Amino acid sequence: MDINEGTTADDLWTPYKELVSVVEGYLAHEGKGAPYAVHTFESVLRRHKQTFLSLFKNPPKNPASREEIKRGITEGVNLPSIGRTLLSKELVDEAIIISDMYNVSEYLALELLHTAQRQSPRHPGLPRGLVAILLYYDGRRALVQALKELVMARDGVCWSINAREEIISYVSRYVEQLIADGLLGNAMDALRRFTLDSEMELLQNNRALPPGRHHATLITAMESTRKLLAGVVFSASAQRGLSRDIILRIISEQTTSPTQGATGALDEISLGLQMALLYALDLSVLHRREDGEELAKKLPLIQEPELISVLLDELSRPAEGRGAGVRALCQLALGLALAALKRAPQSLLRRATAPHLNCDLLDQDEMLVDAAIDGKVFEYLDEAILSTDLVSKEEYYQRRIHTLITDFIVLMHSKLMEMRVKADEAARAVQMYAAEGLTAPGGTRTRLDALLRCVERLYARDPHGLRHAYWEAASGSAGRASGRAATLYKFVRLSGEVLCGALLAAYLRALASLAVPRHTWALLAKRDALSAYHLLTALSRYHSNLRADPAPFSEHVHASSLGASAIVTPAARPGKMLVRQEEVEALIAALKLIARVAREDQAACAAICENLQWDAVNCMFGLVCCHIPLQLKAELLLTLAALGGSAGTAGRVWAALEAARLVAPNNDKRALNAELHEVECRIEEYPLSRAFLSLLESLCAAAPLPRALGAGARAPGLDPYVEHALNRLALPAPHRPYAKPTEKWQMLSLCFRLFARWLEQYEPSPSDFPPVGREPDTNPPPGFRLLLQLHTKSEFLRLLLTSLDEAHELLDRPPQPAKEFIEQSLISILQILERALALERPLQTAAADAGRSVLIVPLSKLILAPEGPDNNCRLVTHALAAEIRYGFVECLEAEEWTASSTEDGEQENSVRQAKEGILVLLQHVLPTAPPNLAHFLLGYNLTDVVSRSTLCEAGAGGYPRTCLHAILDILEHHIADHNHQHKEANNLVESCYRLVYWLCARPNTSAPILRFLRTRDYFLSRHVKATVDLKTTSRKRKSYQDYHIISQNFNILLFMGLRCVKRTADAYVRSTCLLHANLGIDIQRVSPVVRGACRAATVTLLCKLVEHRYVIVSRTVTAPASCICIPCPRHAVKTLIT
Repeated sequence: MDINEGTTADDLWTPYKELVSVVEGYLAHEGKGAPYAVHTFESVLRRHKQTFLSLFKNPPKNPASREEIKRGITEGVNLPSIGRTLLSKELVDEAIIISDMYNVSEYLALELLHTAQRQSPRHPGLPRGLVAILLYYDGRRALVQALKELVMARDGVCWSINAREEIISYVSRYVEQLIADGLLGNAMDALRRFTLDSEMELLQNNRALPPGRHHATLITAMESTRKLLAGVVFSASAQRGLSRDIILRIISEQTTSPTQGATGALDEISLGLQMALLYALDLSVLHRREDGEELAKKLPLIQEPELISVLLDELSRPAEGRGAGVRALCQLALGLALAALKRAPQSLLRRATAPHLNCDLLDQDEMLVDAAIDGKVFEYLDEAILSTDLVSKEEYYQRRIHTLITDFIVLMHSKLMEMRVKADEAARAVQMYAAEGLTAPGGTRTRLDALLRCVERLYARDPHGLRHAYWEAASGSAGRASGRAATLYKFVRLSGEVLCGALLAAYLRALASLAVPRHTWALLAKRDALSAYHLLTALSRYHSNLRADPAPFSEHVHASSLGASAIVTPAARPGKMLVRQEEVEALIAALKLIARVAREDQAACAAICENLQWDAVNCMFGLVCCHIPLQLKAELLLTLAALGGSAGTAGRVWAALEAARLVAPNNDKRALNAELHEVECRIEEYPLSRAFLSLLESLCAAAPLPRALGAGARAPGLDPYVEHALNRLALPAPHRPYAKPTEKWQMLSLCFRLFARWLEQYEPSPSDFPPVGREPDTNPPPGFRLLLQLHTKSEFLRLLLTSLDEAHELLDRPPQPAKEFIEQSLISILQILERALALERPLQTAAADAGRSVLIVPLSKLILAPEGPDNNCRLVTHALAAEIRYGFVECLEAEEWTASSTEDGEQENSVRQAKEGILVLLQHVLPTAPPNLAHFLLGYNLTDVVSRSTLCEAGAGGYPRTCLHAILDILEHHIADHNHQHKEANNLVESCYRLVYWLCARPNTSAPILRFLRTRDYFLSRHVKATVDLKTTSRKRKSYQDYHIISQNFNILLFMGLRCVKRTADAYVRSTCLLHANLGIDIQRVSPVVRGACRAATVTLLCKLVEHRYVIVSRTVTAPASCICIPCPRHAVKTLIT
């Protein structure tokens, strides 16, 4: 991309896309060298400085400019991008409409429309005006994205990027100047003006809303822009804090009008701004970093005079309404910052306290923390911030809240003890009410309970391992922070002290979230007041009591729901073994803890299962068969799924499951079947069924399926479980009522994932088919029954295809709560169909060997069969042809994010795998009879002979953008910075080269692709020059790596050979030798693998010469070994010519 000044098209999209590309190129090239000189980067940023400072403020419309473009219909106008040209009336009208909509210069609107015309191939089915609207909002998003990346690259206290020092230094000065000129205030102004509702109303009034999935794309672009704007403020705060004016403004806005999501919690915008507040009031860097004192000097809390006193005055005002939570959060953060400052080194303290800060202000820390606790700060943190998964998706959100909670535990340990005392007093009051048969007054949730709930939710999803900070003292690796680690570990060891019943469940849930391998089980293995022995013995005693008194709950309430509401007060039913609400909650919490420990620590899992005194597995299955609440039953099955998740324990859990008879062999309405029809369907919630599916999936994933399960009592096998999962859960799932709409897709995703695993573990065998005239001795594997259903017109196949179609429609709509489960269902459905198609021929072979082939109908025929008698599938295909083709193009052009690396090379991410899958599909379909799917996706003509097709650039004469354009762009991008950095080919690039080669090699596709490549600026010669220099290949490298290096070079040799097909022998040989010279190949100096590849390429080219036709003989390099085994004398080229 050319970024020289004066060459950028002056519209509202192109400059911003180029800007973000340049910024990413300089900041994300992690030591690989930037594509341009540093001074060029500086000139680009200087040119856009005013754009950053006037976010979303367009050059206003001008009456004179409007008259000029109106005259352009007859006289023409000068446009920077195309020169002088006549304008059509439609183009002028569209430019005026866009100018009025966004108050933008008419010439900019005209340039935007011209850009939209050029970009139309990337938006098939949309008119030019709507494409311009999409580009306008995409340009805004790109502008803010570039700004956010610049702010993140600023030198600061939280993170650093891997870029050159001069780049970071310049960007830091540049961003500091922008912030001094009011960047953050302008960003908040833009955030207030640019709302989704106002923009949608504007588009609706002007009839500019795009249809279908383009509408979802537009909404996504708007929401992303708002998130990026909030991210600019957050990044600036996290790196260097915020100034006084910005802090006070955020506090004012968030206390009066915070934006909320559908659940009542904060949405991503308000969450980002409140996290910016927390970072602005943070001095934890003093104990987090070795150089914390030097870094703290850069923060406004230390630098700005009177900032702390101003904040104290602001936060001491009485809270009002819904803003009380934000104010309490700021009070807690500032109180902890002052507490950290009091413990800072004296040198920093003298700098901070003289002359503007009175030392007495530092003593306000406990007063602020008391005010925050009284303002229900932990309740607010739990309900407004941690109740969604937004925090777990952002690393530095989670790190800040982790620091906030751990600082409170360490710096305010006395306050924690006070909360503990008050919780004990509240628990005793509740017990007194219960003893009198009365209900305790509302609002009895204690502050400590809210804190434990925050801990539970924060570490439930902990991808960064923050919870390990609580166990450093136990592992003996506390080091410098020994006092801090000891305090955190003491917080975890609350189980060694006497806990009141009201706090037991909250503590167990928090401990489950904090569980880590080895240390948690070591803590629970102690014979303290609360240990694994205590928990599992209590569970066993509970089971024994239930067997003696099978109805410990009120009968009429239990029959109504069997849920948590089944727990009643003592006055409802007198009895010595009455189970109270808090006891059931404690049991559920204990099961969560056991399950988490079992998943984290296999040794602990084996110890729990093998302890005969506890007999945990049989005890839990026994409780599932008892008269207990539905949620408790579901949690028992989830715990059993965790205990059976390893190969060593799965067999024990399978045996106990079969002995419990939870699933009847026939259709008896007992056990799980009774719970499903009599309880779950009535309350429209299905926790027990979902837990049972999770149990089956865990057991099937842990170890091979037990073929002899149930032997003696019934025919061995898993048929009862297949019957229950398929006919009682999966097939009726779409037609059942649901209190929560997301639960339908949650149920289906679990079913489909289980079915996909069963199919993956199955290989067809003739012995699986039932013998003729008698009952089979054993039941076949579960995959056999599913595979038979997929090869007939069954309800299971109909469910798969219907769910596939419904999921496709839902994913084209705006994001919804069930999106995660819809995507999981879609993936599992595709895996099922893929596996079933792969087993189609083996199944037919096995059926023929068993003499039952009449039962099999190929799945491929069933999928391709038309739905109706008129065969309307062709009409649908023609209507969606452009959309289908561009769907593949979008996938090939999708951005790839950084993937982790392994010893064998780069680990492919999902986007890369999707791209490689498309290339595999194209290479697989290409040899089939023309015209075929590959020809359609690559842009060949399907209505005439394929070899007469004319391939053009996208947009030329209405020619669409195809997979061929995307593949060639991948190759161009691969060699774009080859002169700056040595770059090896990856699997994707090799596949692209291989596909282009086969397009050149096949008779019906060769002529069009060769003509097209000649128009692409000497494509072949440029790629020959840019391929890997074989002189640099080391003899010591592994053969696999050598093979990757020469693979793209090998295909280039073949390309050039195809262009020499009809020349004379001497000219052909000269071309071959010239290729070797241009690539720097010295046959004697390269490694054997490379030498073999060069010889293989030469052999292939000379075979082409002998055959004198386009179909090349089958001598291609498929593995390094084949390269080595090709015999060739020392002077390969000369010998072959002779």
